[in-house]
Amino acid sequence: MTESWFDQHMPDLNQQQPQLANYLIQNSIWWTEYSGQDGFRIDTYAYCDQEFMARWNQRILREYPQMGIFAETYVHGPGIQSWFTEGTRANAHNSHLPGVTDFQLYYAITESLMAEQGWTSGVARLYYTLAQDYLYQDPYRNVLFLDNHDLGRIYGVLGEDLERFKSGIALLLTLRGIPMLYYGTELLLTGTGGSFSEGGRKDFPGGFPRDKPNKFKERGRTDAEQEAFAYIQTLANYRKAQQVLQDGQLMQFVPEDGVYVYFRYNANQTVMVAYNSNARETTIRTARFAEQLAGFSVAKNIVSGVILPDLSQLVLPAHGTLVLELQE
Repeated sequence: MTESWFDQHMPDLNQQQPQLANYLIQNSIWWTEYSGQDGFRIDTYAYCDQEFMARWNQRILREYPQMGIFAETYVHGPGIQSWFTEGTRANAHNSHLPGVTDFQLYYAITESLMAEQGWTSGVARLYYTLAQDYLYQDPYRNVLFLDNHDLGRIYGVLGEDLERFKSGIALLLTLRGIPMLYYGTELLLTGTGGSFSEGGRKDFPGGFPRDKPNKFKERGRTDAEQEAFAYIQTLANYRKAQQVLQDGQLMQFVPEDGVYVYFRYNANQTVMVAYNSNARETTIRTARFAEQLAGFSVAKNIVSGVILPDLSQLVLPAHGTLVLELQE
């Protein structure tokens, strides 16, 4: 896989050839100067020559220290995924790779949205995956996602269940890391991953005079599509405006009876997220979260704007998530 073609229609360049390697580095620098882009996503990173990629990463970051770089690592297991990132290889060279596509969290989030909690399954898998963040030098540089061009679109994967979908979005936009939204996810597009004919990579509906309907406009959307769009818009704008969701610390609590609770916090702000993976409305008592709730008496529901005057217990809808800004 590393010294031959990936498959019959994706030929590899020999990155071990010194002149070619030098050309690829210089070409990347040239395009950066020409375009002014601020990031690179490196495809099929695991199949590249790793010594060359370490040198490529190092050279790009030497020229552009603020450049965002993350790589696609379509692998299984946090230990394997983290191996590709900078500062994690024992007794080996540094990859100089800041972050990766976090497939391990994708697997965990998807399972938590679809399955009941077991000892290590369902929402517990999400907890145990994040508990292995110590494997990374900086897990906040990883890119989170619910779907992409190779995967089934998340709304279809979840059986077109809007409440589960919204919970997935809430997790995506409030967990550590850099969230990525695949085009059309905000409007509940469905389809099979990697397929044009099955919809996974179909054109976005709208944008040209003959396109009907036009999903760029609210009047062209269904009620469910507009609800999803507005939900994402609210949480995405909140995340963009709040430093605590960008680089604040993450404290998670062991899931209990299908409910998973975590906090994002810094010196100025605390956000509580509570996800109910059960198929029924669930009321939780919050005493065991006192380490983070101490000093707060009320909370604002970020999506609805409603103020919760009592934090001693919370009512969570079936498969629903609360995103709460804690207040004194």
